[in-house]
Amino acid sequence: MKVIKAKTAGFCFGVKRAVDTVYKQVDTKCGQIYTYGPIIHNEEVVKDLEQKGVIVLRSEEELDTLERGTVIIRSHGVAKDVYPKLWSEGSFESTLILSPPGGGKTTLLRDLIRGLSDGAEGVPPHRVAVVDERGEIAVMFQGIPQMALGSHTDVLDACPKALGIPILLRSANPQVIAVDEITVREDLMAMSAAANCGVRFLATIHAADGRELGRRPLFSHLLKEKVFEKLVTIRREEGQRQYLVEELW
Repeated sequence: MKVIKAKTAGFCFGVKRAVDTVYKQVDTKCGQIYTYGPIIHNEEVVKDLEQKGVIVLRSEEELDTLERGTVIIRSHGVAKDVYPKLWSEGSFESTLILSPPGGGKTTLLRDLIRGLSDGAEGVPPHRVAVVDERGEIAVMFQGIPQMALGSHTDVLDACPKALGIPILLRSANPQVIAVDEITVREDLMAMSAAANCGVRFLATIHAADGRELGRRPLFSHLLKEKVFEKLVTIRREEGQRQYLVEELW
């Protein structure tokens, strides 16, 4: 097997936009800049912003004491309203996240991974394994994830999903496997085989809505295999992200 090391690694579109927004605000020099919580789970970036004068607010009490300045609210934690809807009779149901490019799929995916791994909403921690084919979920650097994915999460970086899923299934004993964009039938075949072993899945896919997705042959195969039970569609209404959770079958 030939291993090719990527020349560069970076943030996904949504994270890059969030970080760029803070730096642009700093450049305007129009008063004190705050972020409500760290804008990104990356200590080096947070330290750099602090050196440029950005103050991280850690609580609502700190927020309430402000009289002036600009507060940038991060999008981490968006899974809080979605997470409880992805369970049935105490078991997590395999979930597919859908939106156009830049719609916030990876941010929601990370939040859900972290919630499953650390335990949330009264649910104990789960063993989560991530096949990070494009390096956008964990953003690994020298073997260390630059994004917080929870304390019970294993990451397989820069490996095709069709190869990585069976590797993790044999070696990591996961309860949930999370992957980035599903693009080819081989991905689904690997997921289907793992699902038959009792593993649950979290995955993302590009499409504007369920109607567009339904016109794709890959999605027809996905429905036929019944790999996923829940569909989360991310859409924008009046400038705000909305999350629609539906049953797939």
